[in-house]
Amino acid sequence: MSNKVHGNLEGIRRSYIERLESIYDMELDRKEFCSEEMLAALAFFTDVTGREAMVYVDRAGRVETVIVGEQDRVSIPILRKRRSESRLCGVRCIHTHPGGNSALSQVDVQSLKTIRLDAMAAVGVVDGRATSIQVGILDEIIGDDQLSVNLFGPYRVTEIPDEMLWAEIEAADVRIRPAESKKAEAEIARAILVGIDASQKEPLAELRQLADTAGFITVGSVFQSKSKPDKSFYLGYGKLHDLILEIQKLQGDAVIFDDELSPAQIRNISKELGKKIEIIDRTALILDIFSSRASTHEERLHVELAQTKYLLPRMTGY
Repeated sequence: MSNKVHGNLEGIRRSYIERLESIYDMELDRKEFCSEEMLAALAFFTDVTGREAMVYVDRAGRVETVIVGEQDRVSIPILRKRRSESRLCGVRCIHTHPGGNSALSQVDVQSLKTIRLDAMAAVGVVDGRATSIQVGILDEIIGDDQLSVNLFGPYRVTEIPDEMLWAEIEAADVRIRPAESKKAEAEIARAILVGIDASQKEPLAELRQLADTAGFITVGSVFQSKSKPDKSFYLGYGKLHDLILEIQKLQGDAVIFDDELSPAQIRNISKELGKKIEIIDRTALILDIFSSRASTHEERLHVELAQTKYLLPRMTGY
């Protein structure tokens, strides 16, 4: 039995399961909805077993889990990547339909709504090949707090409009609001990203993905093009006051820095921004993500040790 592929694996050859396991090693570009390699692995499995297979992918392109089930009976886990249950969960689902029909079923659409997935995609499989794909993305809350759905496609698997689908997901993330929006928004920290690096083509793009994975709402950014951080404030002192104005204007709760800050930098920045603003550097953000994902006792111990090593000099001030 596989400890990576979940679901109904009874009677399935080990070699077929290993083909599915290979999906965990596949890398997606940040703005790629899914890859032909991933679809080929899913389609092969569905063809030789007659069973649906699905993969959950987060917004950074990482495979969260791979699941197998009978046709129309794939169990769907409740995956949450957000601090608020009322927002999109930050994960998209891509699954196969034996028989070549890529139309999303009522079960697919209901799962999209219930879990508040970023997107639900169905892939038609014929003769071992992925032929077409249809994608569902939540639209907005209508009467009685019911969610509507926009359907896109079917598309040929070689012509998936990645850029358009990502734009739709980002738009849905803005549109979806709970009825008790003020309460829900209060549960999610509004973050402003801060960085320096003259060489970056897309400043703070990776940090934005990390912040999203950690469950923050990114409301703005402050970027200073310079060769190295200021030893006292990371940003120049003038730029730091621009950051203060951004925090006030955007009602920010947290500031996330694109580098590891020294204890002195954290102390100095905190004095300028005030105690109510949470200061997070890149290392702390990554450790927070690892902590939320640790599933075994050993993994949790490793993360706690790393967090202790990180926090100790910052607690003592050295």
